[in-house]
Amino acid sequence: MEQREQNDNKHSERKQHINAVIKRSDAMRKTERDIRSAYEEFMEKGDEETRKVLHETIMVFCNAKVRRLAYNAGGKVSPEDVEDVVNESCKAMLEGLDKHRSENKHIENIMGYISNVCRNQFANLQRERFNPVSYTHLTLPTNSLV
Repeated sequence: MEQREQNDNKHSERKQHINAVIKRSDAMRKTERDIRSAYEEFMEKGDEETRKVLHETIMVFCNAKVRRLAYNAGGKVSPEDVEDVVNESCKAMLEGLDKHRSENKHIENIMGYISNVCRNQFANLQRERFNPVSYTHLTLPTNSLV
């Protein structure tokens, strides 16, 4: 009887996990559609309002992407660091998108572009803050008379 209850609990937990994953996946698909739509409108119009909408939708996606990267990194990343990476990613993306628009170049895989920028900014954060610094290249001062 006790074994059956344990199995039922495991089954219930697994079902809840699967439902949560499906819900997140649905939300991400909606965000991706929103980004593609906002990007197309931005490329067409290029005004401040469409840029703002694109920025907001990218922020949602980046936040989820960077939080996932932080989780996969073992949770060693603070919420402030996640926010910094998201802000830097969005800034870099918008500069790149403005440049592409001014050159009349369309990015075919906008989601891949956004994911790469987020991933690169996160990698930069890890290099800056978490990699140990080596001082082996430094030499000790010596007496010049020796």
